[in-house]
Amino acid sequence: MKTIFKMIVVLGFVATASLVWAEIYKWVDEKGTVYFTEDPATIPEKYKGKAKDRLTDEDLMTPEDKAKASKDDETRARTRQLDQSREDYQKGLKKIEEERRKKVAKEAEAERLDIRVSTRRYGTGYYVFTIEARNEGNKVKSISFMDFTLITEDNRSLSPETGTLHRDTQIQPGTRYSGTVEFSTPKRAKTLIYNPTGETFSIP
Repeated sequence: MKTIFKMIVVLGFVATASLVWAEIYKWVDEKGTVYFTEDPATIPEKYKGKAKDRLTDEDLMTPEDKAKASKDDETRARTRQLDQSREDYQKGLKKIEEERRKKVAKEAEAERLDIRVSTRRYGTGYYVFTIEARNEGNKVKSISFMDFTLITEDNRSLSPETGTLHRDTQIQPGTRYSGTVEFSTPKRAKTLIYNPTGETFSIP
């Protein structure tokens, strides 16, 4: 019984190997008809020089299969092209947004006054801040003592009482202006805020 089983296995292997190792030939006649054979002797003499062996998957495909494969390739190519177009579009939008933000930031920086602050305290209830404002932009800018807020140690917000920075003092491009802002408070001052930009200055 074992011997018979071994013979069946061997015969099966031989049959499979012969199918794998067999060469398949292909030729096409004048009418375009495609022929396949494993026996080169069956190939008409005038086609033997044109017959192909070692066929590829494409050689074994019918014209209908080739047309379908070509259509599928075109569909995949269009899909890849659309995906690439969407990706390029998103990259373009991102670049435009980044450039817009940079432009806005640059314009805001150009509009900003460069503020320097020095502090003097008189007694226990009066603060005088000397403000030096430099206009490094190309537009006329205004400043007023009312543009400042004082934060005390108990977190109270105070408006200035007076100052030599008069309302809407005009600072020409490329120039600077100095003036004072004055506050009255019995509490120790902690922070001075320039309201238009939110810039803060610590008080020693």
